Amino acid sequence: MIWIQVRKPEEIRFANPVADWFKTLPGGMQIFDFDNYSDGFIVDKAIELAANCRKLVILLDADEEETGQVTRFLTRISRNKDLKVLAFLNGKNEMIKKMAKVIAGNRYYYEPDPGMQKEIINDFLNEFKN
Repeated sequence: MIWIQVRKPEEIRFANPVADWFKTLPGGMQIFDFDNYSDGFIVDKAIELAANCRKLVILLDADEEETGQVTRFLTRISRNKDLKVLAFLNGKNEMIKKMAKVIAGNRYYYEPDPGMQKEIINDFLNEFKN
């Protein structure tokens, strides 16, 4: 799971109930997070992690217009046609919304509640077990 925040610096959060729950799942689940103020090295690490995945859950909190390195990350993972992506977007950033829809296709969800996210994530992980 990669949790990305596109927010003003004072609005950056350090906890997310879905990300916290994800850590408790069996099977070596990893979580990586960054924001629109992260430097290129951090984003390169996220790109590297995504390149080594078969499945990727992306949580996007995107209210701010200044996307920083986030669009570079989304562009890079969109090129990996073997990667199965599940994306959740909370926020009103139209560019991020369009990119998430392209990357995740029918596995894109806009502003679902945390309980629904957990169900969808479980289904997604079980759908692609083999």
